[in-house]
Amino acid sequence: SLPLRLHYPEMDKKSHDDKIMEMLDLVGYTDSIHLIPAALSNGERKMVSLARALIISPGLIYLDNPLVLVDPSVAKKMRKLILDLHNTEATIIANFSSPDLVNKMADYLFVMQEGKMVETGTFESVRKSTNSVTSAIIDSLLNHDRNSV
Repeated sequence: SLPLRLHYPEMDKKSHDDKIMEMLDLVGYTDSIHLIPAALSNGERKMVSLARALIISPGLIYLDNPLVLVDPSVAKKMRKLILDLHNTEATIIANFSSPDLVNKMADYLFVMQEGKMVETGTFESVRKSTNSVTSAIIDSLLNHDRNSV
């Protein structure tokens, strides 16, 4: 509820509560509304955190490896939600190690190694790069085990 209180202080309680239930329904956690964070798994906390971020319909969303340390059932829900977000007007800046998400979502890539920028460009231009470091990183990512989270 904090983002709603900060961004929409004029919102009445019913609208506030309805929006919270809508977001919890979106991520599949309406039954968990009364649980404290410690009662949720790491993946469940990540999903609720994502719902909290999305509740104000931001124009910019930053995702830092959201599927890391998430159990497969939560990862599946989160992957679908992220792919759905890609079809909105929001700009998504993401750090993914999931080949599936990179293949489906990447429009523009920043390839980094040891904290330094190696190459930037459209997804296709980076995939076709002749830079050996870039090629190795992209090949490693895109040919990663497709069954992993």
